Amino acid sequence: PEDFINILDRAIELKDLPNEYTKLQEYKNTIIKYKEPSEEKTFKYFNTIKNPEDLCIALVGVGAVAKSIYMPLIENSNCFVKYCLSKSGRTAAGFCHHYQIPYATSDYEEILNDPSVDIILILSHHSSHANFVSKALEKGKHVLVEKPLAISKEQLEAIKENKEAVFTIGFNRNFSPYTEKIKETLKARKHPLLITHRIQSKLNTKKPWLYNPEISGGRIIGEYCHLINFALNITNSKVKVIKTTSINSKDEFLTKDANLIITLTFEDGSIANLIGTEDGDQSFNKERMEIICDNKIITITDWEEMTINGNKIKLGPQKGHKEHWNNFISTIKGKKKPLNTLNKARETTEISFKANTQTF
Repeated sequence: PEDFINILDRAIELKDLPNEYTKLQEYKNTIIKYKEPSEEKTFKYFNTIKNPEDLCIALVGVGAVAKSIYMPLIENSNCFVKYCLSKSGRTAAGFCHHYQIPYATSDYEEILNDPSVDIILILSHHSSHANFVSKALEKGKHVLVEKPLAISKEQLEAIKENKEAVFTIGFNRNFSPYTEKIKETLKARKHPLLITHRIQSKLNTKKPWLYNPEISGGRIIGEYCHLINFALNITNSKVKVIKTTSINSKDEFLTKDANLIITLTFEDGSIANLIGTEDGDQSFNKERMEIICDNKIITITDWEEMTINGNKIKLGPQKGHKEHWNNFISTIKGKKKPLNTLNKARETTEISFKANTQTF
């Protein structure tokens, strides 16, 4: 209607919204023009050209983990992001504009069939990980996937190793400088380890997918797998017995798979008590670990501080993300051997499945 047109300050195309967003306060009456539905799944936004020596990356999933952890790591290494993928492509488009990434897409096949793509970085919802990993490895792409590897036995069985492709999974704590200190302290140990590792997660009703096991896998498979993998790494032993004891409450928010103790008994005699809860105090430390062996007591609090028999070692926040990324890139270039291999990721996932079945 003419009256409506007269009050408009301006009209912008949807594709220009990321660049025009800051001007929306200046122009109160702005109309956003949508194009007619298109069958196109990939859109080019920038003509950025990678350096010949850079590794080419496709980013699958553009949420908080991509922004806060991986993009800073990528920007400080000899890597070039060519694609970012999201389910509809719209979120990927905004991400492309923010980081000046050439292509936004919702078509995974285009990424797989692009011979210039070296690495696929998978940061999407948990239920999608296995399918993305399986297809990427089949095409010979190097893969870094955030945990978990899979949320069902069927998904896990579908993933096949490709010896021409480097695989790693986001068990970053294995690469923390604090972990190196632990291994150095215990390298000549004579006795089994007694490990207590507690993590408290915040009840998050704003993310209902976390509580839908068909999407997240549940807390054990999707989150506490971190603790399982770390215990495997520190003991360097196979798990012999798995026992899960969970809270049984009428409170609908005290879910069994979120408030529990997983006890792992290892072949070398070590025991790990892994405690997960959503019923704690968020002002207290989120994660704390205690390892006892050979008259030594080692503690780590929130991966910011460590003590060995009471003597403090403070290296600041060191969860191992940077070291993990550097190891991955160096492995691709043939300079290092991988630590978080597919076989080890599979072992962790299988243990998490067994632990999970005991909570219901």
